[in-house]
Amino acid sequence: MKVTKKDLLAQGLLRNRLDVNEVKARLEAAAALTAQSTSSAFGLSIPSPIFTGENSPLSEGAVLVVPLELVDDNPYNARRVFPSAEIAHFAAALKAEGQRVPAPAFISPTVPGRYVLIEGHRRKRALKAAGITTIKLLLEKPVSPKEQYRISYLLNEERSPQTALDNALAWRRLLDDKLVEKIEDIADMTGQSTANVSKTLALMKLPQSVRDRMADTPQAVGIAVGYELSLHYAQQGEAATLALLERIISEGLGKREVERLRQNQRSKQPTGEEEMPVARRAASRPYRINAPDKSQIGVIREWESGKVTLEIQFKDAAARRKAVKALQEMFGSEA
Repeated sequence: MKVTKKDLLAQGLLRNRLDVNEVKARLEAAAALTAQSTSSAFGLSIPSPIFTGENSPLSEGAVLVVPLELVDDNPYNARRVFPSAEIAHFAAALKAEGQRVPAPAFISPTVPGRYVLIEGHRRKRALKAAGITTIKLLLEKPVSPKEQYRISYLLNEERSPQTALDNALAWRRLLDDKLVEKIEDIADMTGQSTANVSKTLALMKLPQSVRDRMADTPQAVGIAVGYELSLHYAQQGEAATLALLERIISEGLGKREVERLRQNQRSKQPTGEEEMPVARRAASRPYRINAPDKSQIGVIREWESGKVTLEIQFKDAAARRKAVKALQEMFGSEA
């Protein structure tokens, strides 16, 4: 019987752990409840807490509103990269609609009066950017540091998977803090192959300047391209790697093109003859796709060869389905 990634996630992430499906069910129920609320005092005053579940206001499953300043990040959150344009787009939506989905959190076991997020760090940053001073939380039972990572990884994976850079930063932290001993443990936790885990962690060999630039558009660098970039850095150094990263972002270079460039440079062949064919094949005209608030949410690329690609990050599932349906009808595509 074929074992899928979902099976591995279920085995590695949920075996004898907090039931993530229960967390998701409570999030959906809480979102439905808060969507009906007429309270919209975000940023002006602290609304009265909304409680669900048990009678006790601080019981598991309760929804409450607390000041942002009392909520600490999950140090082992699976999401580590938060592009400014993405936060600005989310902040605009929160200003218009308010926070519909509470963030799972637990009461800090070490600091009275404080809470620790399990997941929802993008929401927290967007609320702050929007000038909103409170956040809705869904209380869960306290969980271990390793479980904090497990839950955030699975919830993010089902909504909007982490980028290679997210995973590299999170996995390095797990190893450094000895929550896992080896890359095989990470592979077992996430359903990734050990080869992918190893190649992803190679991103941490890149200098901070390169990783900072990657964080601006993390979707542009996947595991394969990122690994080639780390090999390029070992051969050519920081400045040349930054220049190559700019080409990857602006021209949409793929793994094979980056590998060819790296191999040409390693063999010290004349770059005028060897790199130009790749540059000609890879050259494209990018066209930004902007949200109503003018923040970039995607890009259309047009190649002289006739190839056209579309990459866009939807925050709303309904809008995503509508766009996909329109594209299917335009090109006669079938599921």
